[in-house]
Amino acid sequence: MSKRSQLSGGCVAVGLALALFFSWAASLRGQSDQPLEFRNSSQTIGDFRLSAEPMDFVRDHDPHRITYTFENKSGAAAAITAVFSSTDTVCPLNDSGQHIERVSCEQSVAAGQSVSLPFQFAALPGSFSAHYPLRLVVTVKQGEKSTRLEAIRVIETRFENQHPSGDEPARTVLYKGLSLLERPRRVWLNLAGEDLRCLGVNFSGADEATRANCRAEGDHFSLHPPFVPKGGSLWLEYPLQMPDCESITFSYGCKIRQHNPNERVSDGVTFRIWGSEGDFEGKKLLDEIHTDAKVWQNRVADLSSFSSKAMTLWIEINPGPKNNTTCDGCGIRGLTLSALAPPDKEPAADPVEFALADGFTARVAPGEYGLFDGTITLTAPDGRQVTYEGISIFLDGISPLGDRALIESNPQCRYDADAKRLNCQATLVINDRPQTITLSVYELNGLLIVEVPEENPAKIGPLSLGPGSESIERFYYGHGMVCQHPTASLRIDGE
Repeated sequence: MSKRSQLSGGCVAVGLALALFFSWAASLRGQSDQPLEFRNSSQTIGDFRLSAEPMDFVRDHDPHRITYTFENKSGAAAAITAVFSSTDTVCPLNDSGQHIERVSCEQSVAAGQSVSLPFQFAALPGSFSAHYPLRLVVTVKQGEKSTRLEAIRVIETRFENQHPSGDEPARTVLYKGLSLLERPRRVWLNLAGEDLRCLGVNFSGADEATRANCRAEGDHFSLHPPFVPKGGSLWLEYPLQMPDCESITFSYGCKIRQHNPNERVSDGVTFRIWGSEGDFEGKKLLDEIHTDAKVWQNRVADLSSFSSKAMTLWIEINPGPKNNTTCDGCGIRGLTLSALAPPDKEPAADPVEFALADGFTARVAPGEYGLFDGTITLTAPDGRQVTYEGISIFLDGISPLGDRALIESNPQCRYDADAKRLNCQATLVINDRPQTITLSVYELNGLLIVEVPEENPAKIGPLSLGPGSESIERFYYGHGMVCQHPTASLRIDGE
């Protein structure tokens, strides 16, 4: 038994790549100067009407306001409960400016009157230029009678920078290093001029005494340095064994949170990266930035001096030179260790070509680390090509893996001419435990199959192809949804 990628619940990742390749070749061009209008922005049931105001394009990640109107044309008062929600990376905001799943309110509406129902939302970083629904559900009660109305305003987002710059560290590590986001850590704090106090291993929450907080939120940490009774620093401690490499770097992103109009403005937060071979007092500063930016600032620290050594990496969050803790909520992401490969490494195997359906071909070229840093090139009958760089993988459902820091032994790639299969095997370190996994690539019914044999010791999935050399301008999905310049990866669910 094995797990395969195949179309529609089994679509081969590369079969899906071919479909997207066709979409890219036939993509639509041009943009309208007005957001598209949809007909479900209002609803009338009996004497009640719910409607949403028009919305202009959303072009940034700042808070935006939308107002719905509820009209009670009946002869009696009505009690209403309104629940506002959205989907994906467009999130409602509560009164404190926090992103939450839904916001609700209750009002009483007199007979023959109408009320405005304003709500706030924001498109989070990572949102595409696309259409997103803002949904309001209102439940109306008059005595024992209950009526439900729903209005959806579909907004259109347009972001100028659709593609991250090449030097931006990936939020999910795709075989470029080892992410520390899910690795064990100790959390410390100290008030200005006072000693360190340990909050615990993998601490997540708020410290009652100083109001400092540290929370893991998916692909980043949400943080606030101490501010009661005075300012201080919050620390994350990672004990590490560095590989024997000529160059080791640590990349991360940092920013402060968005503020509401009624909040005082932060003067910024200082982020520092420290390294030590011994105790805390002997640490040396590797990188420092003080910023009030509300978009990710991407940084790189050089850890080459710790090559082959046991060391401790410290991440410090501090209010800054003025020790002003006003609105110093902030975030860090990435936390990626990367090590350069030895210069004399050779590809794990020679390229292999597969003939696919309708005159297409696929060329699979393993790299120094097998399929993980190799390429998969699809060629159409007319000569057009798209090349995908490597394969990314999750193991045991939790760890986005890197390459050099995690591959314990040299991958072995061999082509079985009789079975017409390319088999690649590598030993990876998963949660500090070595595990050997195998991936097989072959042609079946005109499609390129990437197979994960059932006997692999780890639960593998999802897999995804790396960045492609060509992109799709626009594709459509769902009920009237369209995504322009998508940056999503091709995935294999592994089920």
